[in-house]
Amino acid sequence: IYSADPETDVITIHALNYVSKKFTRNFEAYRYKPADRRFASYFDAKGREVPARLSDSPIVEYQEITSLIGDGRGHHGMDFKAPVGTPIVAPWDGKILRTNWNWKYNGNSIELRSNDGRRLARFLHLDKLSEGIAANTRVKRGQVLASSGNTGRSFAPHLHYEISDGSGRVLDPLDVHDIRHPRLSGS
Repeated sequence: IYSADPETDVITIHALNYVSKKFTRNFEAYRYKPADRRFASYFDAKGREVPARLSDSPIVEYQEITSLIGDGRGHHGMDFKAPVGTPIVAPWDGKILRTNWNWKYNGNSIELRSNDGRRLARFLHLDKLSEGIAANTRVKRGQVLASSGNTGRSFAPHLHYEISDGSGRVLDPLDVHDIRHPRLSGS
């Protein structure tokens, strides 16, 4: 079940039923916006959110995830569609290594190394960095680093979130972070 906005050509899927031959079962999802959220998401018939959410995510509020590692585009990050100005936070304690390198592609950007040195995160296409965020700054998990934007080689406002290990190998945020599927309360 969907609707199409004739002025913008935006299609919104309100509900779907998908028969999977691979998993030999039906999947159902319903679009719903809980009162405590800014954006709608998709939930199954039991109220479990279908898309996974990252624990200690660098962005709490976003409209949708528009790109994943291994989606066939050779993309090295997870993209979160979000309005310009959405807060971006540190997913772990660490040290800012650099900011705003390779402006043409990255736009405003931050590179953060975890205190244990095992992970490196890049946050690209930011609107602005928070006051005091610069190379060699120590930050705490949950500290606001910047706001999301549309700078550099970006075609719509979003956060590009990229993680690599100490040797530079790209890691999937869905494997690095714990994931959760929140449930709706009530009937």
